[in-house]
Amino acid sequence: MRVIYTIIICILIGFVTPLLLNQNFEYSPPTNQVTGTCHIELGVRTACFPETDENVTEAMCLDRGCCYQELNLGANASLCHHRIPSSHLLNVTQQTAEVVQLVNSYAKVTWPDKKVEKPAVKARQVSPGHVGILFFDEDNPIDLGLGDNTEFEQVQLRYQGDENDDQRLRFQVSKDEKVLLDLSYGPVILGATYSELSLLIASSLVYGLGGHEFSFEGQHVFQTQTLYNTEKMIYHSHPFFMGLDGNRNFFGVYVESETPLTIEVLPGLDNLRPLIVFHSMGGYICLHIYEGPMPRDVSRQLAAHLGQPKLAPKWALGYHICRNTGGITEFKAAVQGMADAGIPYDSDCIDESLYPTAFQLGISSANLESALTILTDSDKKFLPKQNPMVLVGGPFHTGESFIMWNVTEEYQGMFGEDDMVVLPDFSHPDVASWWTTSFESMQSKLSVEVSGMTLAHNSPLIETDPFDFDCDLEELFFIPRELNATIDTYSVCPTAEHFEGSHLTQHPQYPSDHMTLADVPNTYSFSEYSSPGLSAHGGVIASSMHPTWSNMRASLKEVLELGLAGNPVVAMNPCGVLGAVPLNTSMILDQICLRWYQMASLMPAMYSFYGNEKMNRLPYKFIGSYRDWIQHSIEQRYKLMPYFHTLAHEGATAGAPIVRPLFYEFPDDPNTLRNYEQFMVGNGILVSPMMELATTQLLAYIPYGTWFGLWSGQKFQGIGDWTLLEDKPFQITSHLRAGTIIPGLEDPYMNVEESYLQSNYSLIVGLGCDKSPRSVQCTATGTMYIDTIDVSITFEATADEKSGSLVINQSNAVSECLTGEITTISSVIIYDVSPKPKSVKLSYIDTDLDVSDNPFNTGSDLGIAYYDESVGRLQITSIDLNWCLADHLQLEWIF
Repeated sequence: MRVIYTIIICILIGFVTPLLLNQNFEYSPPTNQVTGTCHIELGVRTACFPETDENVTEAMCLDRGCCYQELNLGANASLCHHRIPSSHLLNVTQQTAEVVQLVNSYAKVTWPDKKVEKPAVKARQVSPGHVGILFFDEDNPIDLGLGDNTEFEQVQLRYQGDENDDQRLRFQVSKDEKVLLDLSYGPVILGATYSELSLLIASSLVYGLGGHEFSFEGQHVFQTQTLYNTEKMIYHSHPFFMGLDGNRNFFGVYVESETPLTIEVLPGLDNLRPLIVFHSMGGYICLHIYEGPMPRDVSRQLAAHLGQPKLAPKWALGYHICRNTGGITEFKAAVQGMADAGIPYDSDCIDESLYPTAFQLGISSANLESALTILTDSDKKFLPKQNPMVLVGGPFHTGESFIMWNVTEEYQGMFGEDDMVVLPDFSHPDVASWWTTSFESMQSKLSVEVSGMTLAHNSPLIETDPFDFDCDLEELFFIPRELNATIDTYSVCPTAEHFEGSHLTQHPQYPSDHMTLADVPNTYSFSEYSSPGLSAHGGVIASSMHPTWSNMRASLKEVLELGLAGNPVVAMNPCGVLGAVPLNTSMILDQICLRWYQMASLMPAMYSFYGNEKMNRLPYKFIGSYRDWIQHSIEQRYKLMPYFHTLAHEGATAGAPIVRPLFYEFPDDPNTLRNYEQFMVGNGILVSPMMELATTQLLAYIPYGTWFGLWSGQKFQGIGDWTLLEDKPFQITSHLRAGTIIPGLEDPYMNVEESYLQSNYSLIVGLGCDKSPRSVQCTATGTMYIDTIDVSITFEATADEKSGSLVINQSNAVSECLTGEITTISSVIIYDVSPKPKSVKLSYIDTDLDVSDNPFNTGSDLGIAYYDESVGRLQITSIDLNWCLADHLQLEWIF
């Protein structure tokens, strides 16, 4: 009987064990057919049939030299996957400093798409901190501006090194002996209609890649995202990510490709090193590696490559409103409603229907003039919507700079219900002159200057019927699954012709090319869609989302990722768009909108868009406390406008995002690496938004150091841990970082320019001192950029146990200050002053102020000094620190 039991047990073990140890249960074809192993981790199994995941038989799989597994034990893992090394991995035939020549396959396996005849790779040190690695066809060379420098500063490149096969491409990018990227875990395929690279990343911390759900999470599952801008998919395509290496240094990677990319994310090795697979629809692929080592270094290197972001004028950092209601009635009501409520905003589009197609008026001249008069009287900028579509046969349908079906026939389609349109070809040499003529013609019909435009539907959208238009998709080997139903109906057919190549090659950059043309002198525009390089010419509008708590989180995450990808000015759309999504009660909508407005008030810019919904969700439409609290958050934003503009200048000169994830400012704090529910505004303000239904407490992470309530001065000692904070529904939770000085305005007015003309400046100083009584000197620093004279004013505060001082330096010649511009700092608030000072000395006029603990103290004509002992706040008001009258100003407080 024991023998029988033993036999049964052995049978069961023989059957069950392979199921449990799935890594060792694959069929391996004879080694004389292919080489490489199928015994690989589930997390690095890349699909061998990228064009389809249906009806792949074992015979088909083996014919491609790949591994087949009938029992798919991993969710979304492919049944047919590449070996390691892949049968489709390129071999090195000749290696020089200039170029590494490759050959397509060392195994006789099939591949349905035509591979290039002469694949090659070249690597260059493009600029300090930037290395470019281009996989291309030597028969069709491409100039991406990589240069000729083959002497690398920091990274090391390894093309081969397998002891058993000297010629196998084992491509690795390393830095300080740590591998950043390893391309040997998947195939390297270069083809006319399909190309593929796989990157094994140094760590699980990856930020970016067009909004992948895994970004910031550190836990990776099988996911796919196609970076193809369409109305039915995504608005922003930025194949860029930031990661950490084994030495905890940051680096960046931008994947430039000839055609759109699909990004597939696999768990990788031991769920610690994700494998990111880039599938393109054909042509070259170039890896741009930014060496860091800190996040702000990566931002600077990325901006130097893609183009320094355009400096946003002050008004562009304000609040902007647009609508699509089919007329000007709602526009009139909104302007009056915002004015009556005293809520500031800066620009208005009047109505999207104003320009249904590019430059084409959609309302009567009388209605237009009526609307423009209202806009002028309310001191708002005119920021019309601008669609790229051109009405067939209309006055702007001139010249030859339009996308073509073929050499003789223009590509035409529908936009809206009745309009037959064409689209401009931004690669055509005549398109710039056509644009200039059209813009000037539009401007001549307006009684006000256009301050910029909101570029809309520039994915580009054009609706075509595949039964009426013969969009030949048979030429395409690889169509991403997400595009199967929309690639030829909601955008331009990929095989349509541009002056420079097919639409497939022009589609990724269409939004950026559109913005380049819209970059008219003395204007600033925003775009609903974006692609790499767009920020060099304007700003970005974050995706419109339905008002839910989860979408509020997603919106914040998107703004953070767009900032990391080189877009410092991103306008958030608070409260989303209603659409047809039902909400449980109006109270829930009110709470979502309140919290969303509060968060958006600390974004780089704000933008509200609505249609004919019953509730348009503009601030004045709310009632009671909700309206008051939303108005309060917007007014606080306008008070902080000098700080935002200073950060915009930093973005324009160094590529730094205005709104940043916590790790950007605290890269050595591991607790910040997966946090995307809080953010920093510049280096000085920590924001912890409430993103759930009403509660009295908020769980927030407070990095180590001293922090102050931004508006209260309440001191808080961060210990690098999660902390329960009291939630205040009237104000978003925000803290000032000790050691920083924030410039602001004393009073907000109805728009940014009026606020600058009417209000004096103010300073909030957070002294960086963690010891009491003070045994060391404490400091705080800050800057304020003044665009009219292109000068940054610096502030420096110091304090010890005897006294403290604030010094204001303006290094530019006093004669360059402009007359008529307010240049006075009239209030200074200093946090962490203890004990109560005896006096405040205004050194620039040799006057002393008595310090009172009475908040109603009227002081003297030269200033008022008030001390709040409960929070250690010294407040000095009604003073006249005019930085334009002297290049060095100082005030002191004496203990």
